[in-house]
Formats: sequence, structure tokens, C-alpha cells
Amino acid sequence: MKGEQVVVEKAESAAAYLGPHSSLVVADYLLLSSSTPLTPMHVNKLTYIAHGFTLAMTDRPLISEVVEAWKYGPVIPSLYFALRTFKGNDLERLGYCNTPIPPSNGDARTAMKERLMKDRFSGMSKQELKIIEDVAKAHEGCAGVDLSAMTNQAGTPWERRHVDGETVIISNFVIKSYYKSLLDKVKRP
Repeated sequence: MKGEQVVVEKAESAAAYLGPHSSLVVADYLLLSSSTPLTPMHVNKLTYIAHGFTLAMTDRPLISEVVEAWKYGPVIPSLYFALRTFKGNDLERLGYCNTPIPPSNGDARTAMKERLMKDRFSGMSKQELKIIEDVAKAHEGCAGVDLSAMTNQAGTPWERRHVDGETVIISNFVIKSYYKSLLDKVKRP
């Protein structure tokens, strides 16, 4: 609730709290999975959404960093700082290795994705990769500000934890609960 100190629930050990993957690796997979250009805001929000659905569907975190409730929404700080030099411009390079992103309509992107599956993305499960791909596809064409509005609306983890003037961690428990509730709404007849 607003104003109260956020404490990571006792049931979440440090190992369970942080996932196995760098947010930059997840971001790179999003960039290669999207058929439309993405800005840093897109990538930060989509990585957060993929993390939320991964928690809800697998009971395991996707990323190895915390999510914080900043003034304008949920942010993965390490990802934000890695991509901020692009400002509002489309990302033209993969963040993890600073490699140019090939056009989405060519064989070069497919070849790059297949090559990276053997090393950088090899630690991700098929389910994690599918969740990331589904998030990218489901949100294609959404403006960054629309994604931000989506993650900032009433009842979201950000809205529940945000405190003006403070940086507050949004626990995986809160994120998982929210995304499970979204999945439950979809499953209901």
C-alpha cells in the first residue's frame, strides 16, 4: 500500500527473488522478436510485462534484476541506464553486445536470432522464449506511452507501490499476483 515500507515477502528467498537472465538478454530477444522498431521505453515496459507473465505462468522470475516504482511507472533500472542514450529513438543495436539489428523483413535477422539461440539465449527455456515472443507480438504497434499507461493504471503493481519522491522495489510477489489475475480474467468464460 502507498506510504508503507515495501519488504520482500519472507517466502521469497534471494535466489527465488531474482531470475536467471539479464534484462539486457531479454531485451535483445524482444528486439529480435519484434517486427516493428522499439524505443527504450518499449523495451523496458515489454521486458517488465514478459517478466510479469513469466512469474504468473511459471512461478519463476525471468530477470535477474529488481523492478522499481519510479515516478512515471515501473522501471528495470539496469536496463533503463543501459539504453537511455537512445532517448526516445528507435533502438538500432542490441544492448548486450552492441551489435546492429538487421531489418525485420530479411533473412539476416532470422540468421542472427538462430546464431544467438546457440549462445546468448541458450539458457532460456522454450516457455520463457515463447512468453517473450507472445508479449512482443501482442503489443506490436503500441506506442511507448500506451505501454506506460497500461503498466500505470489503477490496481497495477506500480500503482500499488509507487510513493512520490521515493524509489520503491516492486516485489515479484506483487507482480506475479497482478499478472495471475490478468490470466484468470482471460480464462473466465
